[in-house]
Amino acid sequence: MNSLGAPPPNRNLAALRRHWRAQREADAVAARRRDRLERMSPREKQLAVIEELHHLAEAADSMATAATDPARKADLLSQATEIRRTIVRKDHEMPATDFTTPATIRAAFAAKVLTITSELAALAADDGREAGWKNRRRAEMTADMDTARQTADRELAKWATAADREATKAGNADTRSPEDCMKDLAVEMRTTRLAASCTTQAEATNRLMGEAQRLRSIDFRQALSYAQAAATHGAMGAANLAAELERDYRATWPGHPEAAELAASVEREVSGWVVERAATFARAGGLALEVARRTGDNSGDVGRLTSETVSASIAAKHSAYAASLASGEPYQAPDTGTLGAHPTIEVGSPYRDPTASTTLR
Repeated sequence: MNSLGAPPPNRNLAALRRHWRAQREADAVAARRRDRLERMSPREKQLAVIEELHHLAEAADSMATAATDPARKADLLSQATEIRRTIVRKDHEMPATDFTTPATIRAAFAAKVLTITSELAALAADDGREAGWKNRRRAEMTADMDTARQTADRELAKWATAADREATKAGNADTRSPEDCMKDLAVEMRTTRLAASCTTQAEATNRLMGEAQRLRSIDFRQALSYAQAAATHGAMGAANLAAELERDYRATWPGHPEAAELAASVEREVSGWVVERAATFARAGGLALEVARRTGDNSGDVGRLTSETVSASIAAKHSAYAASLASGEPYQAPDTGTLGAHPTIEVGSPYRDPTASTTLR
């Protein structure tokens, strides 16, 4: 029995409390899902979305099976079909590649290098400390530098491999529309008819190849039909022309230009890292050699370090020159320090890159 003066229970207030509690639980679930997605890679996020779409398609199929209204059943089946089309499209899409990863790897490497070079510069100072201790510490610093480089190599190679895999998958995906598939089928039928109209290689070269060249800039499908027909008779240049037309056509498919741009971006990132790691090794090697000069160390280890430092300087400049040729941008000599500098670099001259990694391309 309620005590005197106590208000009766408010059903509306209880319902509001249940609603607020359910809302808080839903917000917590959404926050956990958001945090989980933030920790995922782009490919994992794409797979998670595809998995959810599969669940939606199965739910729509189940509801359609249980539905008694024909209109409702047809609507649910249409929804399930559209969801499955979305799944196919999502599976062929290229997920966004995180280009902050290389910058993060290089920033961590640069921070480690700054610590090492700062200590090497301090060791080179004439502060009265014992020379043998300085030499041992110099060897430890150069070993730490090599460890940091190998770690960055592995991490960047892992990122580049994953990005290249996505670019290759998107570049090989058949993303043509049904209309384009029908037009391409007509190309095959036309190729068969044109090939049957010729009997000799000379006739195919004179008649079919001329039309293929003429139509190349007008109608590539017509040109491809003539080139493929000429190739069946072994006409000179027909196979190469057909391959070029096919390659240019594939480059226009949805998603293929983005895949080519991704592959080029990955190549630029890797090329930039190759230059950076070699130049950094040359600068650090120069500081280490300065320490050895100040302490009077002439051991075989110092001779090896001298050779590797000069080789790293040459490798950095060769890589930067190759990158400038590939990109068309003016050549900029990388900062390799003073001791690691090399007066002349002959293009094509042999050198051994001590910073070369088997994990990068």
